[in-house]
Amino acid sequence: MISKILVVVATLIANVAAMGVAYDTYNFQNIDRHFDVIHQRFQTVRTFQTYIYGSRNVIDAASDHGLGIYAGVWIRGPDYYNDIQAIIDGYYRHPHALKAVFVGNEDLDNGWNVQQVIDKVNEVRNRLRAANIQVRVGSVQTDGGWLNNPRLADACDIMGVNIYSFFGGSLEGRWNAMVSRFGGNKLMITETGWPFGGGSYGGNVASYSNAVNYFNQVASWYSAGNGGEDVMYFMFHDNPGKSPDYEKQFGLADSNANWKFNFAAPTRSSSPSHGSCSPPEWNTDYPGNDLFSFRITGDMASLIAQCCGKCTSTSGCAGYAITNNICYIKSVMKGRRALAALDAANPLLPGWSRLFLCRHGETNYNREGRFQGRGIDSALNDLGVKQAQALGIAFQRVPLKGVFSSTLSRAKSTAAMISQHHPGAQTGVVDGIEEMGYGENEGKLLAESAHLLSAVIDRWNDGDMAAAWPGGESASDVEARGTKALIKLATTHADLDRIAVVCHGRFNRVVLASLLHGDLRAMSGIEQDNTCVNVLDVQLATGAVQAHSLNNTHHWQYIFHHTHFWFCPL
Repeated sequence: MISKILVVVATLIANVAAMGVAYDTYNFQNIDRHFDVIHQRFQTVRTFQTYIYGSRNVIDAASDHGLGIYAGVWIRGPDYYNDIQAIIDGYYRHPHALKAVFVGNEDLDNGWNVQQVIDKVNEVRNRLRAANIQVRVGSVQTDGGWLNNPRLADACDIMGVNIYSFFGGSLEGRWNAMVSRFGGNKLMITETGWPFGGGSYGGNVASYSNAVNYFNQVASWYSAGNGGEDVMYFMFHDNPGKSPDYEKQFGLADSNANWKFNFAAPTRSSSPSHGSCSPPEWNTDYPGNDLFSFRITGDMASLIAQCCGKCTSTSGCAGYAITNNICYIKSVMKGRRALAALDAANPLLPGWSRLFLCRHGETNYNREGRFQGRGIDSALNDLGVKQAQALGIAFQRVPLKGVFSSTLSRAKSTAAMISQHHPGAQTGVVDGIEEMGYGENEGKLLAESAHLLSAVIDRWNDGDMAAAWPGGESASDVEARGTKALIKLATTHADLDRIAVVCHGRFNRVVLASLLHGDLRAMSGIEQDNTCVNVLDVQLATGAVQAHSLNNTHHWQYIFHHTHFWFCPL
């Protein structure tokens, strides 16, 4: 395998896209027969969930029948975490098949508030990233849901839009309103259709002829370049269990999977229709803008061929990157930078010390979306242990002189995974660098306190850093104790030029905003994933701080599959 080699290549092709179809798993026992029928006329499916009890993983079924898939996570039911795990499992077996993940479906029209949906989108993305899966994550809502809750768009890599002319308004007009508000880069139609029978709605008649005409209109509209990357037509087959009657008859096929009329799903492409990849740039990266990633094997020539081939066959691919046997398919090539190791990129200057500010590994409180402050002394879960082990591997060749942590178990356990590779380093726990205290909210689900959560964060965003959690701390409280404790640590151990300190998510965001920006409002733009590393150089004589890397999670590459490790030299 290759290690520490990065290749970036630009592609010259404008790729083919094709309309797909939404699939309801109500008759999941026949999923293989259904996907075989779908593949006769479509290249892509969208599902509302990925886990089906007692049945096949939906990604497995799609791949086995040559279909790409937009996999769903259903958030209004008991199988939410099962869906996430099914995506992880399916991706590892068929990385080429998964095009994106959609979290939820029309939830904003079904009693959920926007913060609840944002939290779910972020949680799914974080769990997939922790499993080394860099696929796009978004949500599906009606156009009205998106327009009335634009904050959700910022949390999404891709935005699925459900628009039905049958229920009012024109597809083109409503789509154009979405493009005008959000731009077209992240948008795609995830549902549109017309029922073949079952009555009328607001003067629109459900009938065979109207349904066929509407499908042909959508096909022509899509072929002209509208609707996003892969318009998903609703739906594959009728669902007799729905009501009212017209809801039963949206299928292009009947309930027995027989097509109702002859058609071919349209494709679209732009010239040139064939192309090749440019010569590689070595040890270079164009960070972000990943459409998806997948693991590859072979010698370097084979790796380049596999990555180039996938890029030229993927709609919207502008280039690719290869690092540690993973190919990243990218939508945009910008922000070029040289690849650097955790410590080697920037030499440590005389009079400066290097602080590696880390976050602990995942706990069940993280996984379940609960408040977890200084009042909760939780342990790492299985994934958190693996993340911490991977973090330890990343520090193997960093000449650490000290490894410290907060007094909480999740931080101490993570620090232990680092210090085991540095038997001569000083170790210890530090008072004052624990997570923010959430008071009465400790242990509660974030979703249950969504209104309070939004209220406190909104006050912080407005500059009121004295806003505190009931019975807990404010951002100003954490800044005061946190910066004092870290300065004391650095001063006490001034002879140690490189130290790692394991702390907590909100704590790190507060401290980084204070040290780097002098404004705690900046913490809203600082991400801190589990076991991330922030590389900071500190000049004790002047108090100057320089950041070389923030929220670095490159060590996640050492986690291979959710139950195994892939050990590579740094």
